[in-house]
Amino acid sequence: MTSQSRLSLHLDYGADAQECDPSDLEICERGMHFRSRWSFEIGSKIAVGIIQTDPRLRPRRMKLEGHVVCCEAQPGHGYETTLLFSPLPDELQPSLREFSQALAAR
Repeated sequence: MTSQSRLSLHLDYGADAQECDPSDLEICERGMHFRSRWSFEIGSKIAVGIIQTDPRLRPRRMKLEGHVVCCEAQPGHGYETTLLFSPLPDELQPSLREFSQALAAR
């Protein structure tokens, strides 16, 4: 990711969206932890899209599904949610690994 990159989270294939700071998102092959304005019930299955845009590169998109294992209100900061991914197809794992490494490098 470059300093000009922007991230956005998309809920349920575009039902709602929000921009986020890279520090609001941690992701690995098993799940993700993110801050958002959305509250979820524990055990809910949700679909989240992550889009990274950069004026010099093509947008990168990831569509992920998982179960909410934690969602806690953070006064003044919305909610912190932890999502455990449903089993990922083998072809998505390298892309997810690359995306998480790019986030960690920022």
